[in-house]
Amino acid sequence: MSTISTNSYVAVFCGARDGNNPDYIEAASELGAALAMANYGLIYGGSSHGLMGSVARSMHENSGEVVSVITRSLTEIDPGVDFGSKVIVESIGDQKDMMIAAAIAFVAMPGGFGVMDELFQ
Repeated sequence: MSTISTNSYVAVFCGARDGNNPDYIEAASELGAALAMANYGLIYGGSSHGLMGSVARSMHENSGEVVSVITRSLTEIDPGVDFGSKVIVESIGDQKDMMIAAAIAFVAMPGGFGVMDELFQ
């Protein structure tokens, strides 16, 4: 985990789609800004889309540190954001393990089954 430089990361589990409620996108952006202003880093699932992308962009726009942990197979569909650090892993299990090991706190936002899986793990 050499690309991760601090122990004050918040892992955010959320959807890679916008969903049906525009308030969720706004909340994701507000979360990213609040984390950055509080000097926390973001570690997340790596997508540039949906709530994931909104949190990451907001962190970046507010000078926060962003670490994307993305599976190799997802990079074929979504290369992720072009800022921050990117860690490419082989499996969802590796992704969750890395995020859990690096985070001091966890936030779950709307998403699908994957968010629930991550939260319960």
